[in-house]
Amino acid sequence: MARLLLFVVFCWLVNIQIGVSGYPHIHEEGRCMWYGQCGDSPLTGKTVNCYHNGPPKPLTEPLGKSILSDLCPELDIGDDPLTCCSSDQLQTLQESTAFIQQAFARCPACLRNFMELYCNATCSPHQSLFVNATVLNEVPEENYTQIIEVDEYFSKRFAYGAFYSCNEVLFPSTNSPVIGLMCGGKTAEECTPEDWLEYMGSTSNGITPFDINYILVENGTELPHNLEALDMPICTLQPGANGGRVCMQLPRLLHRLR
Repeated sequence: MARLLLFVVFCWLVNIQIGVSGYPHIHEEGRCMWYGQCGDSPLTGKTVNCYHNGPPKPLTEPLGKSILSDLCPELDIGDDPLTCCSSDQLQTLQESTAFIQQAFARCPACLRNFMELYCNATCSPHQSLFVNATVLNEVPEENYTQIIEVDEYFSKRFAYGAFYSCNEVLFPSTNSPVIGLMCGGKTAEECTPEDWLEYMGSTSNGITPFDINYILVENGTELPHNLEALDMPICTLQPGANGGRVCMQLPRLLHRLR
């Protein structure tokens, strides 16, 4: 009880508005949960996103468009793609996933699955369908509201597929699984998809600017408030021409981003 009281007092001091009354936001196609960056979090000191439960915006800056094309080609649609992320957010995405891109580069299927999870959560023009802001921080003097904590809904099939496409990728120098560094102290053998996502979404990892609660949902599960679990095609490597390997996508189930 004492810990709860201290947390409530702290939230009042930093003016954090806690979304404890369910899901007050609009969840529908063509609507975001954030857009742009709004200063540093009072909890982590890291730059966080601006709350924006409105329509996606055209990405027009050349640098942002280049990063989107490179990291998130599935979202690079049209001359000025509609996204829920700004050029600054894409630069942050590029920086925060630099190690991952290098570590998983030897397995293109793994890297593609991993990046699709992050790209869609960050930039999808239908983001509000599977992202819900649960803790916000209003900053009246700056006329913006910061994202402090979110729930993100993914299909269990997609999350498990992404994890198991990556869990045996090894560091060449140590010959040990990369996933062992992304599981909050658990070994690669002990790590589960839930453990992996819990660590990747926690601010305790020193990289994530705000807490992300990944909620894994069985396919076909109906969620309240028009929320939907994001379900993406899982990329696997199959034999290609001339002895090469190509990325083959498994059939989509709940995917509605096209």
